[in-house]
Amino acid sequence: MLGISYYAAGQWMAASYRPKHLAAILPWSGTCDFYRDRTRHGGIFVNGFVGRWWQNSVLNNQNGKADSTLTDFINGERSTGPASLTPNELKANRFDYVDNVRAHPTLDDWYKARSADLSQIEVPALVVANWAGSACICAARSRASSAPPQKRNG
Repeated sequence: MLGISYYAAGQWMAASYRPKHLAAILPWSGTCDFYRDRTRHGGIFVNGFVGRWWQNSVLNNQNGKADSTLTDFINGERSTGPASLTPNELKANRFDYVDNVRAHPTLDDWYKARSADLSQIEVPALVVANWAGSACICAARSRASSAPPQKRNG
């Protein structure tokens, strides 16, 4: 698997389930610990990133959002699908991510269910990060160092 950011984070979770034909992962600038890396650095709520990601990437792209200006670059159609839902229908069709994060101020089962169990990952991982994302650097360093010794290189 290869993926950057959100898709990198998904690799950690997928690999922890040990899919039969997964040979390796290459998570690039992505977090794997939902609490420490993505939402609560040092236990402090990461309001800037969480709020921007929720507003710009999720709400703006929710299926049925009729006033979205986002279009598919191949067919030119609205990326939120053909349905046109009211604001109340849109709200009823989602959980509020930011409210959920705020409702869980400490590392609990809610966070653990959204984080990979690194002890279950058996495939090789080439972990890549850049200096632009401090959360990704921390995640890459800590996850690479937590790999079983026989899986580490360097």
